Amino acid sequence: MIDIKLINSGDELDNFPVTQSIYLELSETTTVDALKQYVSLYRIVEDDKPINLSPPYAYNLGYIKENYGEEDVIFKIDDKKVTIDPVKPLKVSSKYILYIGDELYSSNTKVTKIVSKSSKATLVVEATRPMDLKDSMSVKVLTTSNISTKINEVVFEINTKIVTLDLKKSLTYEDSGYIYKFQDTLYLKDEEFKIELDYSSTTNKEIIYLIKTVPFSTIEPIESLKPSVSIDTEAIIAFYKKADVINTTTTSPVPQYVHINAFTIPKPEGFTLDLDTNILFSIKEAFRDYTLSNMEMYDKDKKYVIYIIEEDDFFLIEVLENTETSGENAIHNINDELLLSTEKKILW
Repeated sequence: MIDIKLINSGDELDNFPVTQSIYLELSETTTVDALKQYVSLYRIVEDDKPINLSPPYAYNLGYIKENYGEEDVIFKIDDKKVTIDPVKPLKVSSKYILYIGDELYSSNTKVTKIVSKSSKATLVVEATRPMDLKDSMSVKVLTTSNISTKINEVVFEINTKIVTLDLKKSLTYEDSGYIYKFQDTLYLKDEEFKIELDYSSTTNKEIIYLIKTVPFSTIEPIESLKPSVSIDTEAIIAFYKKADVINTTTTSPVPQYVHINAFTIPKPEGFTLDLDTNILFSIKEAFRDYTLSNMEMYDKDKKYVIYIIEEDDFFLIEVLENTETSGENAIHNINDELLLSTEKKILW
């Protein structure tokens, strides 16, 4: 049985860029012909009829095929890894299903000895690339083995090619993505082997994945599929230093993190802090990562307060959640709030 693993993460499927590829990993190799026959991508258009994607699928899949169009896709195979690329970008803010039929078969080969004169003469064929349906292969024995203590020479016709092998020296012959493995034994003239796809290994079950595309077509696809790792404040700074910014001749100060939610920035010479005119801010997902909301790591409804302490040559800035019932995003100059106090307030 072929086992199938979807490499794209669940979070990615819930926020799928419209030009993103779908990646599958199979336990056995398959063919492009098999994928075209048993793997489909459909766009789901919401209507009054509920669509239940739980087993046994049969009725719903028939309904989907009848009412919704199948997306054109391109299949690419690299050993046991399959890449599925939509020909055209997917629609934003839409739902799709990837359907994999229960008869998707492997590209394993099956060798049948259709003319046999000796039970010892056998052949095994291994494919180093996916075997296609159009591949029709055969091996015929043209001369009986010429056996001595030093040689075992046989002439074969391998897919119309005449090949002379000394089975004392080598038991294998490789050609066009296939390895033919013989035995050091007696092969008799006119024996013949037929090589074909082995259809006995299939998925044996229908598989459906639900995909939800992102609301904006400008969101870039993920280039490499690597495990998620934790990020530190320096990584965040590095990201935003590389991010697109408004062109300006002003040199932007580089912040230095002193805590997970606090940082300092150098104070420009002659600069006077005025919250009404100098400070603009916005709260966004780290790295502009739209999946953080789905992972409950960012809540757009939360409000924050920014506190600023002005020192002689730098500003200390801290961001805290506003827990007031009617709280909004706000900014405060701690120096003004401390009034004449010379004690500096540590906020963490």
